[in-house]
Parts: sequence; structure tokens; C-alpha cells
Amino acid sequence: MRIIGGTLKRTIIPSPPGDATRPTMDQLRESIFTVIEQTVDLAGSTVLDLYAGSGILSWEALSRGATRTTMVDTSAEICRHLRSIAQQLGRNEDVKIIRTDALSAIEGLQLTEIDCLFADPPYARRDCNRLMQLLNTHDVIRPGGLAIIEHGDQEFLLPTERFEPVWQGARGPSIVEIFRRIETNP
Repeated sequence: MRIIGGTLKRTIIPSPPGDATRPTMDQLRESIFTVIEQTVDLAGSTVLDLYAGSGILSWEALSRGATRTTMVDTSAEICRHLRSIAQQLGRNEDVKIIRTDALSAIEGLQLTEIDCLFADPPYARRDCNRLMQLLNTHDVIRPGGLAIIEHGDQEFLLPTERFEPVWQGARGPSIVEIFRRIETNP
């Protein structure tokens, strides 16, 4: 894998151990970041990467101007791998890695004011609707911030009242949907 834009462009990111991860492909990642950069200012932004896996979406965001990312994954081995990459890139201060379940992170970690949230769960889990419902009821993403959700073509995301669709793209069995959190009246 390689970073495709920003200050770390062309930097090779080693694949995580094992075969349990499915990194977002270059072409789809480029489309995602084109939409993100047209919608929010990544400079100085805060990122939350659920189901982090390879961390490629976080590394790409940091390369393009994000200043802080929190990566969440359940695997101790993957978390060690992500820490190693942060050290290699000299970004230890900008990266927080948490070993926990993504849905539990939303419910229990007091994460707020996130500008971009990435979620790419294993397709078989079909976690995306539950995740969107949690995001709808927890103030994790700031108004105007984005939720970038990647899921399989067998899962259909239901609308929520606090998020509006911005973009949808597909590549093979992978579908990415980008939602913007809207301001709601109390």
C-alpha cells in the first residue's frame, strides 16, 4: 500500500500481519479524498478511524493535513503494527491507538469534535446501520463533519435524522457512502 496524496505521497505503508484486513483500494481512496477535500478542510482536522486495520485512511488524512487521528481496532497485533508505522513516519504525537470494539468506542470513549470518521468494518458483520444509529445519538462528529462508511454491496444504509448523504461510490463489492452531520435544533 502507498499513500497517494499530500506530504507523505508515495510513502509505502506495510500491510498489517495476517489476512484479516481489506485496505481501501487506491482508486476508491482517491475518490473518497477528492470528495472530503471538497467538503471539509483537512488542514488541522481531527480523524477517528474505526476498524482501522491497515490505517491507510488515517495515514492518508494525516498526509493531507489532518493533525490528529485516533485509530480503533480489536486486534492487539494490528494495534502494535499501527504504533510501529506511526513511529516510522515520525507521527507518534499525532496518533492515538485504542484497542477496543468500534461500536463500544462510540458509546464509551468521550470522543467529540471529530471532523472525519472512517469506518470500514468486515462486510460480514454488517455493523454499518448500528454504527450510524450510534452516531445519530452520540455527539462524536461535529456539525459539518463527515462520516465515511465503507460496506459490502449486501448492506443497505438507512437514513438518519442528523446525517445527510454527500456522495456514494463503488468498486467491485465495496460501497463507500459519505455523510455530513447536519446541525439539529435542540
